[in-house]
Amino acid sequence: MHFSKYTASGSALDVETADTGFYTGVGAGGMLFLKENIFLNLEYQWAYQSNSYYNDGFLNTAQLGIGFRF
Repeated sequence: MHFSKYTASGSALDVETADTGFYTGVGAGGMLFLKENIFLNLEYQWAYQSNSYYNDGFLNTAQLGIGFRF
């Protein structure tokens, strides 16, 4: 389940709406240790989101982070 808020602004009209729908996806990730306590984290997710008011669609996200283990 997801909750979305959509806002579009223009010179003649401002539109704002909210929606709910179905959200599902598949993700994968990994960690690369640079040192014993420092690592890089890479994650990718492919997902599908349905909406009743605006377009259904597929989403792709990628994240890269750095982490420290204490």
